[in-house]
Amino acid sequence: MTRHPPRRLGRTDVTLTTLGVGGGPIGDGRVCRSDEDGVATILAAHATGQQYFDTSPWYGLGLSEHRFGQGLRRLARDAFVLSTKVGRVLSRPEHVEAVTNAKWPASLPFQHRYDYSGEGIRRSFEDSIQRLGMPQIDLLLIHDLDVLVHNDRVVVDRHFRQLVEDGGWDELCRLRSGGFVRAVGAGLNDFSGIDPFFEQLDLDFLLVAYNYTIVRQNVLDTVLNRCADRHMGVIVATPYESGLLATDLENEEAARRWRNDPYFDRARATARVCHAHNVPVKAAAVQFPLAHPAVATVVIGAASADQARENAEMMETEIPEAIWSALKAEGCICEEAPTPGA
Repeated sequence: MTRHPPRRLGRTDVTLTTLGVGGGPIGDGRVCRSDEDGVATILAAHATGQQYFDTSPWYGLGLSEHRFGQGLRRLARDAFVLSTKVGRVLSRPEHVEAVTNAKWPASLPFQHRYDYSGEGIRRSFEDSIQRLGMPQIDLLLIHDLDVLVHNDRVVVDRHFRQLVEDGGWDELCRLRSGGFVRAVGAGLNDFSGIDPFFEQLDLDFLLVAYNYTIVRQNVLDTVLNRCADRHMGVIVATPYESGLLATDLENEEAARRWRNDPYFDRARATARVCHAHNVPVKAAAVQFPLAHPAVATVVIGAASADQARENAEMMETEIPEAIWSALKAEGCICEEAPTPGA
């Protein structure tokens, strides 16, 4: 990423390349079908300058971490930054033949449970470093402690109490102060309950999934600007809106498939503006979040070496400044959102 030099993550001593690799697809055995494909994806991404890699026990129920370990152990340890997550603990099933998971049907045959207590976080971290084959992780995130995942505010509040009353946060601080991790953050999909994270936890950074893209800036004031005020770093994930912004919406069949998405109209407007300026939609989508001063990197999942190389190409694409004012005029980007070059 020669056009976008690495950035420091908030007040930490961690520096990230502005494009990182998300580990969800590498843990999905339907789209990344073999360990060899996973390793090839990781090495191709690193060769293009993507040196930040984000995974989780959740992705493929351990499969993503296994593949990341296989790939990253071929590189010098100081040649990449690695993050994983806590909040779910994997265990053997009572009946192996009965293991099914709707999210990861081609996953490893384990079951998971949520556990944000000290014991749960300790177990999760120890299991992760063994799957990865590395004794130290750069960034460790509290994962999915939000209503979108748990579907119930009462459940979220109960898990948050585990974190603050049952030793979860103390264990994270112990890992950080002991040098086992360099920084601690939280990765969320829904930010309606974000206040306790700011008020009760000394987080170093947040990973913002889904909520800060070229077609929606739901968390500009409530999260990103607050992070900037606190010198907290931000990692932005899913800039392609789960595929909406990576789809040709002029295709009739694709348009029918996405028509009920709440951001469909904005996505089509974004595509019209981008095409008028001869810029790929994906290039604008991946570069837009970096304009915010709190954002250090944008993370995109890749299921193949070709996808990893294409993501890097989108980050390197030249984008005329006029495109951003046109997108604001179309109502895709709110007036208050910073844009590249402004």
